[in-house]
Amino acid sequence: MIERTRESALLRALGLTRGQLRRMLLCEAALMAALAAVLGIGLGSAFGLAMVRALSTRANGRIVPSVPYTQLALYALISACAGLPRSCRPAGPPAPQW
Repeated sequence: MIERTRESALLRALGLTRGQLRRMLLCEAALMAALAAVLGIGLGSAFGLAMVRALSTRANGRIVPSVPYTQLALYALISACAGLPRSCRPAGPPAPQW
């Protein structure tokens, strides 16, 4: 966070307004959260389907995979919203030193 604060201070010194800096940090955080959600859901689904196939062959094909699309969408939304409030911290006023 200290490094990000210094980077933000440099960008502000170069002429970025507070709003532009916040918008840049929000976009960056949203992209990182979206990428993490896509990778997490994709890899989790792939490993889950691989496990179902492995168990299905041992159970003579009696296991049927089901994908909870609504839960996956909810988790993607939660992951996208989780990082956004904290992404603006380096752009705001300095934190008090205790």
